[in-house]
Amino acid sequence: MTTFTNSLPQYRSCTIEDYTKRAFVHHEIARRMVEYLEEDLSPKSIWVDGARDVYLTELLQARFPEAKIYENIYDNGMADPQLLRVDMVISNLYLQDLWELEDRIRAYQLALNAGGKLFFTTIGVGSFQDLSNAEGPAINQFPDIEDIGDFLHALGFKNAVLFIEKINLTYERLSTLLLDAKAVAGKPFTPTQGLRTRHWIAKWYRYCDQFRKEDGIYEIGLDVIYAEGSLSDIKNIQGQSNEVYVDINNLKKLE
Repeated sequence: MTTFTNSLPQYRSCTIEDYTKRAFVHHEIARRMVEYLEEDLSPKSIWVDGARDVYLTELLQARFPEAKIYENIYDNGMADPQLLRVDMVISNLYLQDLWELEDRIRAYQLALNAGGKLFFTTIGVGSFQDLSNAEGPAINQFPDIEDIGDFLHALGFKNAVLFIEKINLTYERLSTLLLDAKAVAGKPFTPTQGLRTRHWIAKWYRYCDQFRKEDGIYEIGLDVIYAEGSLSDIKNIQGQSNEVYVDINNLKKLE
């Protein structure tokens, strides 16, 4: 099993320490992801991308004790992403933090062996709507499930399955709500935005009064997109000019 190091780029809007305190959403989704994996899967190598702690990796290692697991290869320098080949790529609530989501999914396709499996989750469009006002915290632009499905199909992932789970979180205090939102959905590329001045936060608190229920509870919702698919037994790679390349090592010898 690989050893996790806290070396993800510090563009995330919450620190590793904050994340550790508020990782309950990530951990719950990670647990569900492993439960959703097919019983007959037996990958020999797995790339866990975007891991901020060892929770998902430990679940996978328990499920696949013989598998070699790589974590965060783009950030830890553990392997050359252009050379790595694995049987499964899995990522949990990470892709919404990237500028170029499609580029990273394309890297997953390149890293997968023929017949390999991709499974990831991401926060979907429509999440945290009550926070996304002009005076509110900086929140990500979330991807759309249809766009993800179209892109997976274009990359050659067969039998792609995508679905959404809706999660509602309730809070008594807005300050706690904000900290949890930053751990899950804080916009990573605007570090100067968010909680700025006492005047700003007081104005935002007044805005949120309209969402407080009679019992004093605040509720926010998020859509978690699950996306999975497998490559065919003969792997095609699409070039930048739409050329299609076939790895001759995956061609079966004719009898």
